[in-house]
Order: sequence, then C-alpha cells, then structure tokens
Amino acid sequence: MGLLRCTQKVLTEVGIKAASLHEGDDPAEELALWYSNLIHLARKKTLIFANPATCFSLVVPAVRRAEVKDLPTVFVNALASALRFEEVEDETAARVVSLFEVTHIGKTKDRRPLGVMNDLAKHIEAHLYNDYAGDPLRMDGRLLQKLNRIPWSGLKFHTGVEQLGHVLRERYGWEGRFAR
Repeated sequence: MGLLRCTQKVLTEVGIKAASLHEGDDPAEELALWYSNLIHLARKKTLIFANPATCFSLVVPAVRRAEVKDLPTVFVNALASALRFEEVEDETAARVVSLFEVTHIGKTKDRRPLGVMNDLAKHIEAHLYNDYAGDPLRMDGRLLQKLNRIPWSGLKFHTGVEQLGHVLRERYGWEGRFAR
C-alpha cells in the first residue's frame, strides 16, 4: 500500500472529500510514503512529489486538471520514469512502483517534506527561466537530476539520490550506482 500525503491545493484539485482521506498510520516502507504539492509555473500547473525519508523528488510540469484528478497514475508514471532516468534496474524499479498498486490519499502530517517542496519550487522556478526559456513543457529529466543532487541539511548534507540509493541497497539489494 502506498500513501500520497497531499497539500490542500492538491486535494482541492483532485476533488477528494474529507471523508475519503486516509486517516491511518504511515506505511513502514520508506518509499511507500510521498508528499505532493501543486505550484504554478508560467501559468501552468506543476505537481511536485517528495519522499520524506530520502528527499528524492519528482516534478510533473504542465499537468491538466483531468490528469491531476488521476493523481495515483500521474505519480506512478513519474516515479517509474525517474527511476528509469536514474538507471535503476527494471526489477528493482518494478518492486518500488508495485508499492503503489493500491494507493491511498491523505492530508499532510509532517512539515519537513513541505519545506523541501517549497525549496524545490524555488529551484524549479530558477531553472525554468535559466535553462528552459520559461517554458515548463521543455523541462526534462535533467532538471530532476539537478534537483535530486541538492544536499539537504535535514539529511546531514546528503542528496536525495544518495539517500534513495541507500534505501534501494538496504531494502532491495540494489547494487547499482547513480550517474553523477
């Protein structure tokens, strides 16, 4: 079971009623819990997902309202794509993605991932104008690579990709290395 903890902006856009939200505990598996936020870049909606255990992040630029309404599918596709881009072997990536075969949606509980996503939003905006000529549709995997190589003070100045690698090695026996 996977859990997406969403900000009020995302919950409003998805249209989930309060009674339908997951109220239980967070999953024990580190990669089964992600936080989601919605920001606007160049007047287009952009979803940000962040894993609180690793600070590994996903960005889905220029999403339409219909796509946001199917949040679990958008998330799973973004996660699978990011793992492929980071060259995580297919078997390991499939095991991680399978955590979200059943996906629950809940309200945010922890402020730390929200702070990470707010910082990411500022980095994304800077890269949007410096590297992508202000057009969110031009953003690609290189942006994710840059974002996931930012050292975080909450991780003792390790990066999201380093922490993800650690979890993949510990939980899944992954022996790969991420490209620098």
